[in-house]
Amino acid sequence: CKISGLSNGTTYTFTVKATNGVGSSADSAGVMATPQVLTQPALPLPGGGNASVTIGGGTPGCTIASAQFDNNVPTGAPARATFPHGVFRFEATGCTGATLAVSITYPTALAAGVQLLKHGPKTAGGASEWFTPTTASISADRLTVSYTVTDNGEGDSDTTVGTIRDPFAPVLVVPGVPTVPRNVQAVAGDGAVAVSWTAPASDNDSAIQDYTVTASPGSPARTCTIAAPATACKISGLSNGTTYTFTVKALNGVGESDSSAG
Repeated sequence: CKISGLSNGTTYTFTVKATNGVGSSADSAGVMATPQVLTQPALPLPGGGNASVTIGGGTPGCTIASAQFDNNVPTGAPARATFPHGVFRFEATGCTGATLAVSITYPTALAAGVQLLKHGPKTAGGASEWFTPTTASISADRLTVSYTVTDNGEGDSDTTVGTIRDPFAPVLVVPGVPTVPRNVQAVAGDGAVAVSWTAPASDNDSAIQDYTVTASPGSPARTCTIAAPATACKISGLSNGTTYTFTVKALNGVGESDSSAG
């Protein structure tokens, strides 16, 4: 069970007794713990303004050595990622086995579509990478994010027992043009060719709107355009006996992909 209403910084001794129909047992041996919390009400953000940070849950002797926001983004961030509020990082020492609960309140609501990402190993001993922590959440007003990090557990970037390093950031991924359509196939007919393809591997966070197929040579070029999700169309008006190359482009809200292989 959880005992609330204790004073941070005060060391308490906790004992347990069991009760049955006859009465209560003697008290168990005591165990000591010191509730504590770090509160930084006004940490400067790289883009201006301040964020409020609370870190709690440390074991006795667990100390937050530093806490700050900066623009030093660890390697391996998602393609087209932006960091509108910078990267929050802290270092805690003397925290053997501790699970720290982190809460960050930003001065303005986080944008829709923001991803809450941490940098570090997903599991103990794993390689460091950007990932979504399993405990991350965002408040209904989109001002406050919360997550936990455990010594040598998910997201702890320092393998030293008792030391926790924790880069975290709300990340916005800017949409990009689609990757190229794949597996283009052509079936010839009388003065026409039916072309089919496979959708691009990624729409890069903007839905594909349509595809355009171009036949070359030709002046003007013969084309056909069809709305997604269809992946086939027919180009007519071609000359029998002429060899054509067909390429496909995908269009989304950002722009057109490169041409597929012909």
